[in-house]
Amino acid sequence: PIDLISNDAVFDPTLSEKPLKFNYSTSRETEVLNNGYTLVVFPRPKQVDSGLRIESIGRSVLSGGPLRDAAEYDLSEIRFHWGKDCDRGSEHLVNHKAFPMEIQLVHWNSRLYNSIEEAVGSRQGIAIVAMFGQIGREHNGLRIVADALEDVLYKGRQKTLSGP
Repeated sequence: PIDLISNDAVFDPTLSEKPLKFNYSTSRETEVLNNGYTLVVFPRPKQVDSGLRIESIGRSVLSGGPLRDAAEYDLSEIRFHWGKDCDRGSEHLVNHKAFPMEIQLVHWNSRLYNSIEEAVGSRQGIAIVAMFGQIGREHNGLRIVADALEDVLYKGRQKTLSGP
């Protein structure tokens, strides 16, 4: 786990000139899996046979920011971390403080590698964006995942969700 310490952070003004770009698709089939450690969501782009080859439609892609020019990182999975207690569920910390939940968006470099398996452990292979969650009002975007929790309570259970 990483503990981000505010006093050790250094401001990089060049990051505001070239922000991260999240080009995400919203309509897709999605698998939700309890792997025994965390809840993992696998968004799947639609596969279309164009006659010459099978193409992916509706990819979710991360680019820009500190990522290399022309690099495209495809969203592979979304990991949810939470704990038994409301104050400690995140994997990582900020100034020694945990959060009730952490969501990790795991991407792989589709310009350099053919699959996430090939990209894992490779230079510039993976880009992970983590977000901390607080307890508060319900987030509509997470409703479909929350509704699936009852069906994936136990390790190895999975459920397919269909997008609009």
